[in-house]
Amino acid sequence: MDSSQADNENIAETTDESLLFLKNHRAELIDKVKNVVRIVDYLELSSENAAIVRAQVTDQGQMRKLLEFTTSKRAAEHLIKVLLEQVADVMEDLTESSNAGDDAEDDAGDDAEDDAGDDAEDDA
Repeated sequence: MDSSQADNENIAETTDESLLFLKNHRAELIDKVKNVVRIVDYLELSSENAAIVRAQVTDQGQMRKLLEFTTSKRAAEHLIKVLLEQVADVMEDLTESSNAGDDAEDDAGDDAEDDAGDDAEDDA
């Protein structure tokens, strides 16, 4: 595999993670992100889509609509970049909760391995 193929795979992996992050944290983003209009100003939305987002009455409605329009890898990556810049506190909470979930899964796996090892020792 040449370096350009490796770079393309890394880019694809990163952007797939962006779409997955938005999908996994959709409810929290809708609930916690405020002043969505400011975020829309930094995005490359069409005038029509930006107007549709702005027309929503609540921040939750605006964020919900914005997430509906974020269907491509590039758009997801750009939205996450803007969210990190504009609502860093919310994004920090979400990434910490994601990492905590990963750690809990790792710990659960470690416990299962420990229990299996204990059973083997008991049989000896």
